[in-house]
Amino acid sequence: MIKKERLENVKLGYVFAILLFFLLVLWSLFASFKNYLGERYSIYNDHFEVKVNDVVFSDVSLSDFVLVDQPRKTIVEITNTIPDYMNRDYTLLPCYYLCSVEAFVDGKLIYSAGVKEVENNEMFGCGYHFMNLPEGCGGKTLKIRLVANEPKTVFNIGSIKACPSSKVYLYFFQENFYAIFTSILLIFVGLLSTICSIVMMIRDRSFYRLLLIGIFSLGTGIWTFFYYQVNQLFSDDITFGTTVEYVSLYLTVISFGLLILFSRRYEKSWRLNLLKINVAVLAVFVLVCFILHFVNILRIPYTLPVFHVLTLFYIVTICLAGYFKIKLKSYSRRYMVILGIIMSVSLVLEIIRHNVLKYVYPNSVFLSTSFIPISSLVSVVIFFMSFMAHMYEMALSRREKEVLTDLAYNDPLTGFYNRAKYVRDVEEFVNSKKYFAMVNCDVNGLKYVNDKFGHRAGDELLKSFSECLRESVPANARCYRMGGDEFMVLVADSTQMEVNLAMENLVKHEREISEGKEYVVEASFGVAFSNEVPDCNPQKLYTLADKKMYEMKTKCHSSRRGKTEV
Repeated sequence: MIKKERLENVKLGYVFAILLFFLLVLWSLFASFKNYLGERYSIYNDHFEVKVNDVVFSDVSLSDFVLVDQPRKTIVEITNTIPDYMNRDYTLLPCYYLCSVEAFVDGKLIYSAGVKEVENNEMFGCGYHFMNLPEGCGGKTLKIRLVANEPKTVFNIGSIKACPSSKVYLYFFQENFYAIFTSILLIFVGLLSTICSIVMMIRDRSFYRLLLIGIFSLGTGIWTFFYYQVNQLFSDDITFGTTVEYVSLYLTVISFGLLILFSRRYEKSWRLNLLKINVAVLAVFVLVCFILHFVNILRIPYTLPVFHVLTLFYIVTICLAGYFKIKLKSYSRRYMVILGIIMSVSLVLEIIRHNVLKYVYPNSVFLSTSFIPISSLVSVVIFFMSFMAHMYEMALSRREKEVLTDLAYNDPLTGFYNRAKYVRDVEEFVNSKKYFAMVNCDVNGLKYVNDKFGHRAGDELLKSFSECLRESVPANARCYRMGGDEFMVLVADSTQMEVNLAMENLVKHEREISEGKEYVVEASFGVAFSNEVPDCNPQKLYTLADKKMYEMKTKCHSSRRGKTEV
C-alpha cells in the first residue's frame, strides 16, 4: 500500500512537471511573438500642463501625476503641444476610468465620449479612447478635457500611447496578445465544457462538476476579455464592456465557491455551514448589486470594495472549514485542494494588487497586470484533472459494486445466478403479472461421481450440465444454481410448446456431451407454469415444479449411463 501511494505521488509530480513545462513553453511563445512584432507604441507623457478645476500644474509628467479624493464632476484639462512626428496619420490611445472625455486641437473638437452620460448622471465605463489626430496637427495645441462621473475616479491620468493610425489595431493586438490568447482559450474551453456537460447530465448527473468548470472558465475568460479592453477591437461601447467586466468577475467568484461546496457536499460541520452561509451572502449581495446598478441607483464599480471584503471573508471560511488538507485518499479531492489554494491565493493577491494600484502606486506598470488570467488558466487545467480523477474514481466504485453484486448473486462454478438472485427475480416476475414457466432441474448421479471419481469430476459434471442448460433454454431465460445438484430456470413470455422443445434440446445436449466421459450427464426436471397455481404463488409453483421433477426421477431406470452404470 505504501509503495502504491508513493507511485501515485510520483505520477502526480510528473503531471505538475508537465504542466509547468507547458506554461514555460507558452510564455516563451508569447515573448517570441511579441518580439517578432517589433515596434510598439510611442509614449506621449512629458511637459503637460494639467488644470484641475481652477488649479494649474505646469511641466507635468502624466505618469507621475496623481489626484487624491476628487469629488464627482471634477474637471481635469491636460494640455500640450503636439510633436511634429504626429503631424500626419497618428492616433492617441489614452485610457480613462469612469469619466467623460473630450479632445480638442487648437480649440476644435476631434473626439467626444460619455458627455451625455455624465450630464444625465448615467454610468460611463472605463477603456481606451482612440483619438485620430487631424493631418497637419504638428505644433498645434492638444487639450483633453475629463469630467469625473464618480468621486475619486480621476485619480490617475496616466501617460498617453501614440502610434500611426494604420497600425493602431496591430499595436493594440500586440500589447494585449497575452490577454487575447488567454481569454479566447478560457472562453472556448468554458463554452465547450458547458455545452458538453448539459448534454451529458441528461444521462449522468455526475457531470455537474464539468458544468461548474465550464461556467468558471467562461466567467474568467469573459472577465479577462473585458478587463484588458480586448472588446474594443470589435466595439467602442465602453460602458457595456465595464458592466460585463464586473458581472463576470462576481459570477466567477460565486462559481468557484459552488465548486468548493459541491466537492464537500456530503460532509457536515458548523465550519462548512458557515462557508455555505458566506457563499449565499455573496450571491445575494451580487444579485442586489445587479438590481441597483440596472435601475441606476448604485453603480456596480462602487460595490467592488464590499465585494473584496466578502471575498476575503469567504477565503477565511474556506481555511476554517479545513479545506486545505492535502493528505486525502481521493486524488480528485487532492486536485480540488490544490485548485482551492491557487485560486484563494490569486484572489487575495488580486485584491491587494487592485487596492495598492489604486491608492498607493497608481502608475505602476507591474501592478497593472492582473494575476487572475494565468491562475485561471492553471486552475482550469487542474479542474479537468480533478474531474477526470473523479470520473475514474466513480467508474472504479461502480466496478467494485458490480463485482460485489456478482459475488452476491452469481454462482462462481457455473456462472449462473444463485438462490438469492432467484428469490428476488421470482418475486419480480410475480409482481409484474407476467406469464412465465418455472423449470426445476436436479442433476442425477452427482453423489456417485463425487464418491467414484472425486469432487473435481463432480464439479465437471455440474459445469457440463450448466453448459447443456445454457445452450438449450431460450435467450430470455434466467438460469440459477440453487445449491448442490439443484438448478432452476425462469422463462418469461414463452408457450408450453417452446418450453417443452427446450427440454427436449436439453436431453439431446446431455447425450452429446456425455460421449467419451466416464459418467453420464443427465438431469431430471419438472416444469410448472404460472397459471397452474392460484394467484401465481411462487412457493406453490416451486412445489409443483419440484413434484414433477421427482415424478420424472422415479421413472428413470438409470441416473448414469455410459461406461459406468449406476
